[in-house]
Amino acid sequence: MKILASIYCIGFCLFLNGQNLIRNGNFQDTIQYAIGYNWPKFWSSPTNGSPDYFHSSNILEQQIPYNRNGYQFAKDFPGYFGLGSYSKNTPNAREYIQAKLTRSLKQDSSYCFSAYISLADSMHYAMKVSLGAYFSNQKISSTRPTNLLVTPQIEILDSVFFTDKINWVLISGK
Repeated sequence: MKILASIYCIGFCLFLNGQNLIRNGNFQDTIQYAIGYNWPKFWSSPTNGSPDYFHSSNILEQQIPYNRNGYQFAKDFPGYFGLGSYSKNTPNAREYIQAKLTRSLKQDSSYCFSAYISLADSMHYAMKVSLGAYFSNQKISSTRPTNLLVTPQIEILDSVFFTDKINWVLISGK
């Protein structure tokens, strides 16, 4: 079993020969998590952080395109995750999501990880993209909201500040 835990991602693809290996990577299949709130099947948070899933059928503060963080339509998908990457009050807190892959990764094979991101309207600061994908044979579980103590096998780092609050921007790494 392979598990993906990622940092600040919205919409996922992990490709080998053109096949997406991330189960429900577009967050299309959902289950009712609570009254007025849907959650994508096969996705969870490995920490006690609280990633947000924005979907047209969710309660008002987590709907799309209008929600508590601003205004953003989903890109080609029915919903998207909002993940916190920094808080002035708790600077080491991060929000993560994880999902089981559709099949195990093959040794000595190349994979491409990609995601679309958009900065929330409510953010007052630009951010440097720092995204990682970590692959494990076991599901990750931590009771703390701090940085996970793992080293991502795929890292997407950008030295330019990301400021786009309108468009979905594709980022990827191998």
